[in-house]
Amino acid sequence: MPLIGLLVLSYTIGGSPNRMTFANNSDSTVHISDLNDPLLTSISDSLGRTISKFTPLSQSTSGPTARISCGEGRYFLKFSSDSDVLVAEYDGLFALANSTTIRVPKPIIVETFDTTTVLVSEYIELTGQRTDYLTLASSLFALHSHHGARYGWHRDNYIGRSHQVNSQCDDWSEFFLNYRLIFQLEMAWRNGYSGNFRLLGEKMPDAVSTILKDHHPPPSLLHGDLWSGNYGFDSRGEPVIIDPAVYHGDAETDLAMMQLFGSPPTSFFNQYQELKPLPDGWQLRKSVYNLYHILNHLNIFGSSYRSHAESLMDSILREVH
Repeated sequence: MPLIGLLVLSYTIGGSPNRMTFANNSDSTVHISDLNDPLLTSISDSLGRTISKFTPLSQSTSGPTARISCGEGRYFLKFSSDSDVLVAEYDGLFALANSTTIRVPKPIIVETFDTTTVLVSEYIELTGQRTDYLTLASSLFALHSHHGARYGWHRDNYIGRSHQVNSQCDDWSEFFLNYRLIFQLEMAWRNGYSGNFRLLGEKMPDAVSTILKDHHPPPSLLHGDLWSGNYGFDSRGEPVIIDPAVYHGDAETDLAMMQLFGSPPTSFFNQYQELKPLPDGWQLRKSVYNLYHILNHLNIFGSSYRSHAESLMDSILREVH
């Protein structure tokens, strides 16, 4: 989805005005002038704690982010003019935290103040050092061992800036085809991608149906968007996952996404497969599952992902035929 407008976060520290500009799919503007700003005051009242420091951070897919300090406690803030995006993220973080399998930023509140919605969660300092992949594998296996009754989720949510449909379904092939693959293909066609892309895309439903027809995985609790930027390790070396797009589905989808933009070391996958060997055909399914994410990137970021999508579709079709 193309970016429309700018979301501006301006702030003052030590009496010296500063200004940071963030791209967002909204024309709304958030202004934080000082610690007495009405928005921060409202957040402080909701937390029941006095904010002593406000630190702007980076841009997320939903909008700008910041860190606040309340005495010795620190919290992470996400701002958005689209309340449902942050309500969905709160819901996903809550589900992952409630599984007690792997560390996530504990969601605290999500509230709308005037036209701005704020998600407040635990602030976790990620070290940037990636070491304990064996624990990450064991923790992810434990997360995937939480099974739902059906594929999908009790509400739709978001994958990056794209809507993610989670209508519940009893058949995995049907769920993935309708609410992952075809949803993104139709979005791409509406966005004007035609020619060879359309020819390949029109063949994909039958091909993917053939690949998945005899695959009946348990409906595992998934992170849903587990690329390398959405997991890390805290100061104690404990694995942490962030920014989920939660639903119940095939655990292999998380493992596939982890290999799309970078990859954990072989030791991670060896450990996971010791706990849960992957069924035959997982390598082809990995391509199918990652096609969803490549199509989503095509729809969000544009034509730079077209050749990747076409190449992946072509390789899947060659495997089937």
